[in-house]
Amino acid sequence: MTKYHPDKDIPAFARDLKTLSPSKIAKRILEVRNVERNPEAVYNWLTRHPEIYEQLKSEIVEGTPTVEQATTEAMYEKEAFNEIASVKKWMQFLRSRKRGQRPLQENYIRDRVSKFRRYMRGYQKHPDRFQKRDYDEILDDLHAKNVDDNEWATVAKDFMQGNLIEGWQLISVGKPRGYQKFRYMDFPDETLRKMLSWIKEQNQEVYEIDTAMWYHGLRINAIIEARAERFNAEKGTILVTEKFAEDKLFRLHPDIVKIVSARLGDRKSGLIWSVSKKTTGAINRAAIEKFIGMDAIRALAPKMKPDEQLEMPNHFWRHMAAQKVLRLTGRNYDRAAAILKTTAQSLKESYGGIGEAEVTAWEDEYFKTLDPYRLGLR
Repeated sequence: MTKYHPDKDIPAFARDLKTLSPSKIAKRILEVRNVERNPEAVYNWLTRHPEIYEQLKSEIVEGTPTVEQATTEAMYEKEAFNEIASVKKWMQFLRSRKRGQRPLQENYIRDRVSKFRRYMRGYQKHPDRFQKRDYDEILDDLHAKNVDDNEWATVAKDFMQGNLIEGWQLISVGKPRGYQKFRYMDFPDETLRKMLSWIKEQNQEVYEIDTAMWYHGLRINAIIEARAERFNAEKGTILVTEKFAEDKLFRLHPDIVKIVSARLGDRKSGLIWSVSKKTTGAINRAAIEKFIGMDAIRALAPKMKPDEQLEMPNHFWRHMAAQKVLRLTGRNYDRAAAILKTTAQSLKESYGGIGEAEVTAWEDEYFKTLDPYRLGLR
């Protein structure tokens, strides 16, 4: 006979009997598990688990469908999923939020919903029945599989907040597992120029995009989705949508202005580049392996596993831009942040930490300013 487990048996027997009567559930426990539990014990268990009690109540008393009944493969299709009540409510919540003075971009909202839908489908959960215990269940499974939980925590907390689901405030969204992994990754400009020359031979558009990322620290999504309408050749500026759907105005280097102008020609609208992120990533990965090699990268990124590959090869150029600007500004995070259109805090978190050689060089410069004669030491 299967051992009695109240966390599983009480909800199961309540559903089977279609009742929340403690006495009837206690009787079923005795019949099926041969374990005697008085009705008060069942009542106390239900009281200690209010979320489960409310779920059972909605199914049994109010007639809403069970999780098994409600989750079908068809509901996870994009159009059907977006019509689910709790998902619609969440999307309305996202549209009401702003980054600065601007509302969140629709592509950002679609991305959030798509990621949440993937988890719901993978774990056969229904958004309308979603509770904190479901979040914990998925989180525990990700941990058991040694999978980074940052994405799940981010979208789940967002969904729960949008639907005012109890417990959303308790969810802690930390940094992704790869955070600061490449904080010391830096390579000479000569090597990077050789890479770009080779990339140019493979694909002119990828070369142009990589050059813009290296010059200005742009993210791949921002540059891939850059539009002609937002480029001003006369002023040498471009407005792009960066992370968190935030619009940022970049003053471009004359080289990049020439590249974009030549690419557009007489065009005044549409995407500036047509190459895909997948193609860009494949070429960048090949360039990194050809001119640098994964062993060299792992030597500068001790957090990487021996057989680990670069998950985001396009992001390589953003790293190189940040390291170059930090180097040229003497690691002045405020100045570097102003150039890269980010925050000093973000740069410190991502690239904080100073190598011993750099500290020694600073000390040498400082020592030169000291006059031992005036200090009476000679």
